[in-house]
Amino acid sequence: MKFTAIPTDSIEIDPKVCNGKPVIRGTRVPVSDLLEQIAEGELWDDLLRNYPELKREDIQAALLYATASLDHMEIRATPIQLRAFCKLSRHPFSKTFKMDPDSLNSVDKV
Repeated sequence: MKFTAIPTDSIEIDPKVCNGKPVIRGTRVPVSDLLEQIAEGELWDDLLRNYPELKREDIQAALLYATASLDHMEIRATPIQLRAFCKLSRHPFSKTFKMDPDSLNSVDKV
C-alpha cells in the first residue's frame, strides 16, 4: 500500500472563508469547485490559467484531500434504505452483496 502525505499547508478550513468549506490556502477557491471541474473534463493547465493564484501542487493537494476524506468516510444505511436502493436501482442485492434481501430485516440498526 502506498501512503502519500497530503500537503496540509495547501488546504485550509476556516468558518469565515466560503462558509467553512475546504479551500486552497490563501484563496477563496473551494476544493469542491476544483474537483467538479476536473470531473467535467477540465484540464489542469486550463484550471491554472483560470485560477492564476493556483499552482500544480494546489490541484494535487485538492485531489489528495478528497481521497483522504473519502478513505475516512463511513457510509451507513438502514435496512429500509438498502431495500429502497435495490428497488430504485433495479440492482439485485443478492447478486451484488451475496445476501438475501429478506435477511436485511435481521440486520441490527446502526
